[in-house]
Amino acid sequence: MSLVVEDKKMRNIRRYWDGQYCLKNQRKLNYEVPDSKNKRLKIIPVIVLALFLGILMYMNLNYFLFILNVI
Repeated sequence: MSLVVEDKKMRNIRRYWDGQYCLKNQRKLNYEVPDSKNKRLKIIPVIVLALFLGILMYMNLNYFLFILNVI
């Protein structure tokens, strides 16, 4: 006998990850689990900003090297 008592939400999450989740309850669980989608949407602006800053730094480095070659 387990010493940890599961509530209904935790039992459904455990059954979902174990592959035992029934289809009639899946709609409720899918409503509560979109955290991974939120994390994915939050990282997209970070990636775009990093690419933009990388391109900007690359352009500035080339411009700086061009000025050094001219001098």
